[in-house]
Amino acid sequence: MKRVQVFKYNRPFVGRVDSRTRAGLDTPIIEFFDAGHTLGASGVAVEYRGVRFFYTGDVCFHDQTLLRGALYDDVRADILLMETTRGEKELPDGFSRQSEIDRFISAIQEAQKRGGSILIPSFALGRTQEILALFALLMQQKRLKRQPIYIGGLGKVFTEIYDEQAHRTRRHHPDLQLQEALQLEVLELEQIKRIKLSGGKIFVLTAGMLVRKHAGVRFSTADDRG
Repeated sequence: MKRVQVFKYNRPFVGRVDSRTRAGLDTPIIEFFDAGHTLGASGVAVEYRGVRFFYTGDVCFHDQTLLRGALYDDVRADILLMETTRGEKELPDGFSRQSEIDRFISAIQEAQKRGGSILIPSFALGRTQEILALFALLMQQKRLKRQPIYIGGLGKVFTEIYDEQAHRTRRHHPDLQLQEALQLEVLELEQIKRIKLSGGKIFVLTAGMLVRKHAGVRFSTADDRG
């Protein structure tokens, strides 16, 4: 049984083919738009009987380290449903992506000078790959020393997919293969229990919305095993 059906962006299709279409009744027309959020993220347009509904989904309008921003320029809708994390909160004056990157690097270097390690809670899909890409570029620029990066198993799976799709997606650095550019170490449960948390190690692990058993939460609540 085929469980996954692939649809391309900006290609309208009939939502369902069943007894309604065979009877000549109206069926919805569906179209996906590149949301720029994670690999495959989409805004969804549904048109039915002349009324067009658009759901933004999680959307990112600015370019990230890997993925380019959303392509919603051609979207038109009678009804718009928006999803947002920031709500009405505005970015602070003087904010820029580069300034945040610089602040991020400084925080890592300061922690390593103290002999501490760095835990970066990160969704396995999307955020993990963006962080890894940033690390790869910083290491190439010698702004960050080369060292192993510890990730979780699910993060590794999605990283493999990002690498496989590098030349088939709308992204920056299509030749950057994260698994080749970085020394990725997948942490298993038993390793989490005994690994030393000192020495400047870098962990990019899922937090699972702060569910207790996820790796990121285990590390954040662990005693210093230096």
